[in-house]
Amino acid sequence: MPLFANANIIPGSLTVSNGVTATTGNITATNGNVVAGTGVTSTTGDIVATAGDLRINGTGKGIRIKEGGVNARMGIANMADGTATVSTTLVGADSRIFLTTNEEGGGTEGFVRVSARTPGTSFTITSSEATDTGNVAWLMIDPA
Repeated sequence: MPLFANANIIPGSLTVSNGVTATTGNITATNGNVVAGTGVTSTTGDIVATAGDLRINGTGKGIRIKEGGVNARMGIANMADGTATVSTTLVGADSRIFLTTNEEGGGTEGFVRVSARTPGTSFTITSSEATDTGNVAWLMIDPA
């Protein structure tokens, strides 16, 4: 059975066999570990590693980020005449936006870059080739 709490749990180490859930608070381990056999879930709060790392120890395991939609952190932008605009209210002045061409389009595929951004609204991707109609995969991360 998962462990549920209405307040923050701040232990040195917490081990639960079937899950840890924080509905509105935080799950924090200041000097130890939070270990859950089937998962750690935070409905509205953050899962924070202040003095440690986020580690993925399982072979074949990784990070999965939901993509698409107006407020996504990751997605595919379709170039038209060498540009694409991505609408997201999450883009900030300090957002780090990583780009890579995803598949070649009908025109000449060029080098891509973020050419403009309007914090809270959108960012623009521009290709070095004005006829580029390829797809660009993008990932946006904000500094802590």
